[in-house]
Amino acid sequence: MTFICSARWTTTPDARDRVLDALMSLAAASRQEPGNLAYVVHVSDEDPGVLQIFENYVDEAAFDAHVASEHFQRWAVREAIPLLVTRERAFSRSVDAV
Repeated sequence: MTFICSARWTTTPDARDRVLDALMSLAAASRQEPGNLAYVVHVSDEDPGVLQIFENYVDEAAFDAHVASEHFQRWAVREAIPLLVTRERAFSRSVDAV
């Protein structure tokens, strides 16, 4: 089973480009992590200020390592998250192997 985090970030129009730039840097670095299986960013068609992130890891420990990483601390914690209006996360585990 894989560990999955799905996140929904909402930004203001003023902050959207800065948040998206930080998120793109975070995604590129996250995809290089040994336990990362996928890190995909989506922009809502209805509201370009809504960003959805889908992350798959080999297990919860790999996700924990991601959150503790320097690139997460830099691009998410210090750059993007302070600019968000809302941040929602949901966690799940896959039932079947991909």
